[in-house]
Amino acid sequence: MKFWLRIFLLNTLLLTVLTVLVLLVVRQEVTSSLRSEQSRYGLTLARNLADRIADQVVQDEPYQTETAIKSSLNSDKDLHYAFVVGMDGKVFAHTFGTGYPAGLTEWNPTGNREEAVQLLATEVGTIRDVGVKIFSGLPAELHLGLKETRITVALERVRNRIVVGSGIAILGALLFSLLFNRYLAQPLNHLIAHGEALIRGEFGKRVGLADHGEFGALAATFDTLSQELAASRQRAEESMRQMLRTEKLSALGQLSAGLAHEIRNPLTSIKILFQSFLESSPPTRKDIEVVLSETERMETLLKQFLAFTHIEEAIPQAVDLPEVAQHVLYICRFQMQRQGIEVAVEFADMPSVMADRGMIEQVLLNLIMNAIEAMPEGGVLHISGVIAADNRVEIKVRDSGGGIPEAVRDKIFDPFFTTKAEGTGLGLSVIHNIVGHFGGTIDFLSDADGTTFVVSFPVTSQSSAKEYGVVNEPR
Repeated sequence: MKFWLRIFLLNTLLLTVLTVLVLLVVRQEVTSSLRSEQSRYGLTLARNLADRIADQVVQDEPYQTETAIKSSLNSDKDLHYAFVVGMDGKVFAHTFGTGYPAGLTEWNPTGNREEAVQLLATEVGTIRDVGVKIFSGLPAELHLGLKETRITVALERVRNRIVVGSGIAILGALLFSLLFNRYLAQPLNHLIAHGEALIRGEFGKRVGLADHGEFGALAATFDTLSQELAASRQRAEESMRQMLRTEKLSALGQLSAGLAHEIRNPLTSIKILFQSFLESSPPTRKDIEVVLSETERMETLLKQFLAFTHIEEAIPQAVDLPEVAQHVLYICRFQMQRQGIEVAVEFADMPSVMADRGMIEQVLLNLIMNAIEAMPEGGVLHISGVIAADNRVEIKVRDSGGGIPEAVRDKIFDPFFTTKAEGTGLGLSVIHNIVGHFGGTIDFLSDADGTTFVVSFPVTSQSSAKEYGVVNEPR
């Protein structure tokens, strides 16, 4: 919605609300004034009539009394009824025709007061009952019922005049507001268009607003901002290119340093052995086993390093995570049996994920082997799979070991970081890289009761047809 139209509608709403409030206040004041005036008029009329009928009431002449009050009723169109309460507190005379209503004396009793005014809701509308004592301190009372017809007519006349006057004022104010808002919206439209251009990244443009007032100052600020953003983007792009080059070189340096450090140890052992071969006796079987062991260690390290750096060669396909997990558990079953580890597997119906099966096996094998190594004296290995939010699936691997030390939890995914005596420190780095390559995430929770790794992947368009229930593997 246009800005000027919003202001126009807001002005319309405000004017309408103010007009309604003014009408309500004026109507209330006029109504209150008219009713007060009617009450004063009724009291004056009642006192005059009470003086006229005082003698008839004392002389106990109901007929003359009723004649007098009926005469007043016929001469005043605002009077709806009149009745007199005698000295005994009962109805003495009235104008209700064949009979008066039940409980008439309870409508507006004066009690110990000299006068009383009360609004009554009747079948013919609101009636103002005005009661006065005929004799001060005595039970005799005169009551007149005044209709509010005159007040209603006056209110309608006042309301019509106010509505007409307010309507003219509102129309004039709205016309002025419409013209002013259209004039005000023109420079704002220029500024909005310029702001949208800045959002689209079109830096360096100028508003071109000739206004020399506040809008002109704001346009100048926009122009300055646009120029500075253009210069800042150019500097940021150059800085980003330099940062990327620096980051690549830094990462390459860290990986190279780590790889060199890990390879140096087995190479040193092999070098020392071969030097001893040259200086002394031929190699023994144990020496050859050491050479082969160190060679295999370097080969494993290089394989993991290549897996870390060559994920792009993976072949994505639909992978059934529960089936892969069962396969990995089957491979590790003898190790778990030797260590007395119980296995609990819980998989819900899970769709497939797009990934490389071999790499997913590597991820789950690494996590399960880490869990086994964390429970050398036995424990419980729990693997579960569920459909998570946002069209993703989760695999959780939980052990009952001692947990990961808090001091190293933020480093476990770093390359070449390990707490194991014989580890290379690339296992978790490799699976972190693999999971991220296929759009997944990996995280963990650890405390003194154990560690839980949570791996999450987006699902494919075709769900897996295999159904999984709760499975409990034997010890």
